[in-house]
Amino acid sequence: MSAELAFPDKFAAGIVAHINEDHRREMLELAHGLAGATWAAEAELAGIDKGGLNLLLRNGGREEPLRVAFAAPLDKTTDFRPAVAGLIQRARQHLAGDGQK
Repeated sequence: MSAELAFPDKFAAGIVAHINEDHRREMLELAHGLAGATWAAEAELAGIDKGGLNLLLRNGGREEPLRVAFAAPLDKTTDFRPAVAGLIQRARQHLAGDGQK
């Protein structure tokens, strides 16, 4: 990851811990709805930057990384929550059959 895309370490670590503690289902929805990775039974947030999310997908012995990019790189940390909420909304629309990738 380039330095200009990096979030401050403390912010990134806090977000990763929070999402993995409270929002794993939503990360799995991103994998299923935006990437078509319906084989995945688990999704862990491995890292974040201003360009998107790095997920680690698992099912049994299979494990694969997945990058979920934001529409455009974020300018500041306060842009993170709305950007992720938008990705989740798109994923849910796609899973419901009325969205586009």
